[in-house]
Parts: sequence; structure tokens; C-alpha cells
Amino acid sequence: GAWIVESVAVIPEYRKQGIVDLMLKNILEQGRKNDFKLAQISVIIDNMPARKAYEKQGFKFDSEKRI
Repeated sequence: GAWIVESVAVIPEYRKQGIVDLMLKNILEQGRKNDFKLAQISVIIDNMPARKAYEKQGFKFDSEKRI
């Protein structure tokens, strides 16, 4: 029942311009329009810029999985 967000990326020369924020806002709005109450995203553990961007949009750390 979760709206799963995958493969969020911006090519290097366009980073730090708010593009990820706009993409995530749009993606999450689409999920709400489709009646999803929960969104889920995965991130590489040490990718702090991505974690910060996701947390800014309301995502919260839930668990850590190592393979």
C-alpha cells in the first residue's frame, strides 16, 4: 500500500538548484491524488545530500539494511 519512489537523480551540473525538491513535491502529490497514504524511498546509507533532500520533503529514517 505504499507509494514507492525510486531512482531520484539529477545530473551533476544541475544539482543544488532545487530540482529534487520540485520532483519530490510532484511525485508525492501524484501519490496523494492516487489515494496513497504512505510514501517510501530508499537511499544509500552514506548519501547524506539525498537523505537531507528526502527529509526536507517529510521522509523519516525507518531502518537500515546492509547486504
